[in-house]
Amino acid sequence: MPRTNQDGKDIRLVVSWLCGRFISDAEMAEALGTPTTNYSRRKSDCDFPTFEELHKLADRFGLSALALQIAFGYLDAGVVLLDDEGMRQYVQQGGGDTPNFPRRRELVNSAAPASTPRRRRRSDAPPGP
Repeated sequence: MPRTNQDGKDIRLVVSWLCGRFISDAEMAEALGTPTTNYSRRKSDCDFPTFEELHKLADRFGLSALALQIAFGYLDAGVVLLDDEGMRQYVQQGGGDTPNFPRRRELVNSAAPASTPRRRRRSDAPPGP
């Protein structure tokens, strides 16, 4: 039985959740630098994923290695300080919301739109939009 996070989810499901898309075994194998057949055998081992494998997956998919390593029991959450993104990933991988943190989409769209001066309609203009 492979190692799971605190909610009983395997690493591929967690990475898929955090990335917001389906992650295939082939992508996982590529991220770990192993052939797909080796990954298919390895993913059912009781020591999968290792500390180093979590770090490789985090690097490849742009995730927080610390958040993954805490969630999979390699580090104690009371000892490690996570940045905002790491904390968001740590909480979100359980499927929960993070009320104090904006979602990823909100971060992408958080740039304030350029304020355009509001035009006044001419008093002699015809009716319309």
